[in-house]
Amino acid sequence: MATRKEQLTATEFSRRRVLGAMLRPTAGGVGEGVPRPFRAYFVAAVVVVIALGVAAAVGYMNPKPKDGWKKGLIADGTGTEYVMFNGKLHPLVNGTSARLLFGPTATASHPKDSQLAPYLHDVGPAVGLPKVPGNLPPASALDLKDFTACATPADRTVLEIGFPTPSGPDALSGEDALLVQDDAGQQWVLEDGLKYRIGDRAVVAAAFATAAVHPRHVPDTWLDGISAGDVLGIPTISGRYGDQDPHPAPPGFDRIGMFGKTLTPAGTASDYYLVTGDGVASVTPTMYELYQRDPRLSAFKFTETVLPIGKVTPDMMVATAASQTLSWPTQPPHFSNTWQDRATPSASVLCATFAGTFDQQGRAHVEVALRGALPAPVTPDAAVVVRPGHAVVVRESGTDPATGPEYLLADTGVRYQLIDAAALRLGYDSIASCEVPAQWLRLVPKGTPLDPAKAGEPAGP
Repeated sequence: MATRKEQLTATEFSRRRVLGAMLRPTAGGVGEGVPRPFRAYFVAAVVVVIALGVAAAVGYMNPKPKDGWKKGLIADGTGTEYVMFNGKLHPLVNGTSARLLFGPTATASHPKDSQLAPYLHDVGPAVGLPKVPGNLPPASALDLKDFTACATPADRTVLEIGFPTPSGPDALSGEDALLVQDDAGQQWVLEDGLKYRIGDRAVVAAAFATAAVHPRHVPDTWLDGISAGDVLGIPTISGRYGDQDPHPAPPGFDRIGMFGKTLTPAGTASDYYLVTGDGVASVTPTMYELYQRDPRLSAFKFTETVLPIGKVTPDMMVATAASQTLSWPTQPPHFSNTWQDRATPSASVLCATFAGTFDQQGRAHVEVALRGALPAPVTPDAAVVVRPGHAVVVRESGTDPATGPEYLLADTGVRYQLIDAAALRLGYDSIASCEVPAQWLRLVPKGTPLDPAKAGEPAGP
């Protein structure tokens, strides 16, 4: 059996054999170096690492093309924009179609020519909506509010949008009124932004002294945009004419059909009254003037009664006066032949401006003015003019803002219905629609609906 010393010697010998296989003495005989085979492996490993680093750098500088560019808006070197469907490029006809497909902030990918080349050999048909504006304004430019419809001396109706017309001496105010006549010969009174059809010309002429006033012709397309009040004529009263008023009434002023007024100390009229079957009714000066033309007054020998102030007490009054149920001018209208004549240079154009407000009855409030020219010049054949670079989202008055159709009225003078998510895709989802009277909106022709679902379909002819 080997001794302990022999075992240690054998172990040391084996260790040296292993080390000798890996190391050899240096040329100077001092220290140990890397043997040739191991050094070769080490150099090879370093070369591989360097090569991989160079490849990584080259790959970073010139990345291998990916397919992500095929999924969005694509532009070639000429600026032509495409969209890819089923592996085929299709040119987009305009920027509006691109926004409807990809949203307001979409940017085009610019792949290398070598990437596009295989697809440009077999381009599909153009897609998009060809009959819409090529580019639409940003949301910040959807700020138009003023709609002005004007009747020209040539009997044309021109609608101008986005051109403010401030109040001035040319605007009708107070009792200022116009006597107009439509295409069918019907006469109307225009006063305080409303129109009143004349039901009895003789009565109105006598009450408002219009016999010498020549009516001014206006086209129906213009007049239809003005909200209407009640028909002008002799007002009716309740009860049997000439009978005793069953309610408390001043002595001598107690038969149905009587009319009278109170005077101030200065001698001017302060209040006007009619005796009705429901009691004494307070009426407006206009209603009082028209009522005096009732032919029954002479038959019953009713003449105007002057009442002392305070003679008519609250217990005698009708709870709801007839004057509160009729939409008539409060004061008798005042006419001027200068305004009536279209040949007057300063009054040749009749305009009505709607600024987005409605009265308590839901009627559009407009300001009527006589001008020497249109607010903005137009070409002879233009019917709708919009402030360049601007637009407005509109809907017909009376429609539900949540479900009613909305339109983008652009500076092309055309309105385009916004379908489904069109407002969101165009970046207009935060813009509230402007409510416009239906008659005014119908003056604007309809264009191709802005439909995101059809923006990717073939454009057609």
